[in-house]
Amino acid sequence: MTGYGAVIFFLAVLVLPETHLTPTRIHISTVGKQLISTLKHPVFVGGSLIAGMAYGLILIFNAMGPFLLQDSLKQTAVTYGYIALILGVGFFIGSIVNRLWASASPTFKIRLGAIILVILSCFFVAYAFLQPMTLWGVALPVFLFFTVTGFIYPNAMGTPMRLFPGFIGFAASFSGTIVFFVGFAMTLVASIVSTQTLLPLAGLYLLVSFLILLFYLTLFNKMKT
Repeated sequence: MTGYGAVIFFLAVLVLPETHLTPTRIHISTVGKQLISTLKHPVFVGGSLIAGMAYGLILIFNAMGPFLLQDSLKQTAVTYGYIALILGVGFFIGSIVNRLWASASPTFKIRLGAIILVILSCFFVAYAFLQPMTLWGVALPVFLFFTVTGFIYPNAMGTPMRLFPGFIGFAASFSGTIVFFVGFAMTLVASIVSTQTLLPLAGLYLLVSFLILLFYLTLFNKMKT
């Protein structure tokens, strides 16, 4: 991957033409001011954190799902592959619903999605406590989480980029950096949590859902609609 990235980088530098209409030199002081501007904007920070947490819901299952399905439930790697495909369809459905509901504001969509996630996660924890773990008892709830994530993620990720039209490239890349660092943290937590039962997965989903709602209420909700 490092070699591939290096090749793409040099091709971009040497082959691709500059398309910026008014190219300017990059100065450290300018980048510093842009960084401070983004960090001081609650909607930018909130949207980036919400997008990271939503992305984390996917990464948590990617880290824990194979062990739950293949070790605990004795399913094959092929079965896990099919389940992963179905979950991807869930994310796609959520994205399509978001696209078809273009008239609603990002604030409303994220608020609605966060509330649904909290309700789903509460039921998921209750199910993990009361019922034995089964294949579809894992796949169906996670499918619903992926669907809601596909609904939330584009709004949370797209909003920070539009806040700074003067340096949209920097804003987009910095927001993406926050998202992937949050995703890294979620994966790290998921990798050290026991996967013998469904409860740890449900508990992490409950925690992340509440954090999404918290970031919405404290940061993202400050956006004017």
